[in-house]
Amino acid sequence: TESITDLSVIDDNGVTLGSLSATSGSLLFKNGSVFIPLTASIAPGGMELYTIKAKVSSNIGVHLGKQLKLDIASVDTTASIKSKFPILGTTWTIAP
Repeated sequence: TESITDLSVIDDNGVTLGSLSATSGSLLFKNGSVFIPLTASIAPGGMELYTIKAKVSSNIGVHLGKQLKLDIASVDTTASIKSKFPILGTTWTIAP
């Protein structure tokens, strides 16, 4: 998580719904978690496809060979949720 500098959530039309960037000297993740604020609407009974994009720092030498996996642990909403968490993401290996 130390090598991630930016996160964004994009819908299936390529529209960015929310993003978060690390400021100089700070990390996005706290205790392995991060909250990405975004505004999105899903119609009752509807389904949407969202993509989480992560930008990796150019200084990743100490992280080479390590793996990164982003899972959705929860969604903050006033609507009732019928999904089970976590929603598992893809695992990447950091390489040059």
